[in-house]
Amino acid sequence: PRRRLVTAAASTADGRRTHPVAGLECVEVAVSLFSPPEGAAAPDPRASGGPLPVTVLEATAASQEILVDMALEEDGGGDGDGAVGLEQGDPYGAVLWPASRTVAEYLLSDAGGRDGGAPPRSLLELGAGSGLVSIACAVHGTFAPILATDYEPVALEMAAYAHGRLNGGAAGDVAFGKGAAAPH
Repeated sequence: PRRRLVTAAASTADGRRTHPVAGLECVEVAVSLFSPPEGAAAPDPRASGGPLPVTVLEATAASQEILVDMALEEDGGGDGDGAVGLEQGDPYGAVLWPASRTVAEYLLSDAGGRDGGAPPRSLLELGAGSGLVSIACAVHGTFAPILATDYEPVALEMAAYAHGRLNGGAAGDVAFGKGAAAPH
């Protein structure tokens, strides 16, 4: 059965801020790119320019459970009435994947070595999920244009919200589109 969820921002028991996006309760996840894991040596700041803070959203555990339940239903659970729903039955774009940090750091470390006069490179992210890679590349400023795609609109709504409201992203510096087509 479909469930309506949150409609107002709040905080979790551990003090993390939550945001209502696409009817889901989503929690802020602060990622510091180029920061060493605990106990590891610090990266060479000349290679990366130091830590790059990026904030993304991920569905809370309760929201993830609802998404998985919907994915197990035949129709994905959404019918356009404002209830949470999955268009393609894939709940996994609503969580932050560890590999996205690795991909973002790889792209940005490569971009950091470019000649300062070189024009920015374009970026197409397929299966953007939480949007960490695209948002980090926009925050870093060495990629333009950036198109982040996913076939699940819930993930795109979360990524667009995080980009614009949590990372100071300007409208248009990252386009979020369903599938491989540019948004209209």
